[in-house]
Amino acid sequence: MALGEVIKQTRQDRQLSQPQLSEQAGIETSYLSMLENDKSIPSDEILTAIRKSLDLILTQALDFISSAAELNRLQ
Repeated sequence: MALGEVIKQTRQDRQLSQPQLSEQAGIETSYLSMLENDKSIPSDEILTAIRKSLDLILTQALDFISSAAELNRLQ
């Protein structure tokens, strides 16, 4: 699973809309959409803001990422 999928799935599990999560994380809804569709890689600050908004710890988020290539892309 890619990072965008993790963000989207967790957001949906928390019953949040994209506008709700983007407001909580302090980012534009269009940027959140790009992240969820893996069209962009978030900065450390943005990833931290999203994780906090979704109440995820970093290891939980990274545990969902299934490929070494995806982990390398994020580094």
